[in-house]
Amino acid sequence: MRVERRKNFLINFFYFALILGLAYIGIKYLVPALLPFVIGLVIAVIFKGPADKLAKLTGIKRSYIAIIMLFVFYAIFAGVVVLVGAQLTSLIQGTVSKIPGFYTDTIEPLLIDLTDKFFVNFPQFEYYIDDILDSVSDSVYTFLTNLSTSLVSGAALLATKIPSLLINSVFTIVSSFFFTIDYHDFTEFVFRQLPEKTAIQARGIKENVILTLWKYLKSYVFLMSITFIELTIGMVILGIGNPLAVGAIISIIDVLPVLGTGTVLIPWAIIGFIFNDLKIGIGMLLLYIIITAVRQTLEPRVIGKQIGLHPIATLISIFVGGQLFGIVGIFLVPITLTVVKQMNDEGVIHLFK
Repeated sequence: MRVERRKNFLINFFYFALILGLAYIGIKYLVPALLPFVIGLVIAVIFKGPADKLAKLTGIKRSYIAIIMLFVFYAIFAGVVVLVGAQLTSLIQGTVSKIPGFYTDTIEPLLIDLTDKFFVNFPQFEYYIDDILDSVSDSVYTFLTNLSTSLVSGAALLATKIPSLLINSVFTIVSSFFFTIDYHDFTEFVFRQLPEKTAIQARGIKENVILTLWKYLKSYVFLMSITFIELTIGMVILGIGNPLAVGAIISIIDVLPVLGTGTVLIPWAIIGFIFNDLKIGIGMLLLYIIITAVRQTLEPRVIGKQIGLHPIATLISIFVGGQLFGIVGIFLVPITLTVVKQMNDEGVIHLFK
């Protein structure tokens, strides 16, 4: 009896180890290679429910509804991207053009004033201080010049990646249309290739995945709304023009794991300090700290509550996913863990009690 239990344990262990190994390889290598199609399928899953309901309510053919919905979605998305891109480009261009002038108009006169006052009190050190200040002045000017050059070079490097980004975007958009229009035909074809029992389990997994994605979407919309409110209030207090538009743009950027609010607020704070605007510098820094603290506190709880995971499990899955698979893993690992938990609760699998 004991030998049989050990045998079953080893079989189950190696079975799940094989599944985890294949999942790791798939997420690490296959998903990035097919990322435009994966994103297209995710978009189709998101719009599947609304398209079905609208087609049923209006009596209009589902494919027409799907096409209209996607056109509206991409029009809004393109508008947001253009608006964000224009704001960031304007900010970078203004900063780069002002850096050399900031040195000659602010730093250099300040250094001269400080040295003059020092020489009045300590004339015996004039010769040594002159050499030191000349060296410091040259170093500061070189640093600022190199910073301007680096920003321009970074923009040029980013520009070289635009063709690849455009190609991937085209494949994503086209595949999302095909997946959304023929969603039911596509999924039925896949299920017909499976044995009957496996197909039933696969349908259950599909429904769990769709439900989890929908809950994830609601969670991040809620988090984005909280960030938008915080940003809008902060921009109003700091006297920034168009606080609603600025708050909306930064809150959208905050959803993206690689970017976040720090991509905008930290450079903004640095620029404020550089141009001696302490209100903007300190204000943007405090706003970033507050938003980050609130986000880090709420994210595990909100997502965990929506998808049915304990906040600790959610936090661990987000961290492990990011460490193992990067951006994709931050979303994919918690979703996978949720689906596994739901399947275990429904008795499809038996991993834990």
